[in-house]
Amino acid sequence: FLGACALLPGLTEEINNGLYLTPRMARAECREAIMGPARRMGFSVDEDLVNQILNDLAMFAPWEQDLTGAQGQLLSRRADQLPLMQHLLNRLWLQAENDENGRKRLTLAGYRRIGGLEGALDAHGEQVLERLSDADRSLVEPLFRTLVSGPDPSTAVRRPARFDELVGIAGGDAGATRRVVDAFRSPDCNFLRPDTSQP
Repeated sequence: FLGACALLPGLTEEINNGLYLTPRMARAECREAIMGPARRMGFSVDEDLVNQILNDLAMFAPWEQDLTGAQGQLLSRRADQLPLMQHLLNRLWLQAENDENGRKRLTLAGYRRIGGLEGALDAHGEQVLERLSDADRSLVEPLFRTLVSGPDPSTAVRRPARFDELVGIAGGDAGATRRVVDAFRSPDCNFLRPDTSQP
């Protein structure tokens, strides 16, 4: 919605003073985003895993700048690359086993086990859903639809909502709403914010 900000006097200048847009990362930069933290923290990442992640990122949203076809969808997928990779690496870290030196080791087998780049997010969401009762599970879709605005996935944006608004969507059941919200913002999960340290 940056274009609409130009309608408000002075807002464009303030945004320009504080805005930093992260450029799209190239393949080598994505490799470094995977390997740099591993080196710094002293854990290992199998080379075949790194190559698979980079290849899957390229399939998800090609590195080259061809914007023919569904531009909105391609741009959306490109914007989603880094958050998807971050989620994937976090899931890999949480299920990683130690190597012979007692260090955490991220492997291609672990990558496949959690569903790969395109499947890890869905698999994680399914795991969270399985922790909920059937009654609470029926509230997930309407609550999440309340938290998203936009006519399709390529133009969807987060839509913050107050807890009392979510309770209203859940038919006034604050307890069920809290169970759903807390499940999706638990310490092993970051689908919703703020995390459980805040009420």
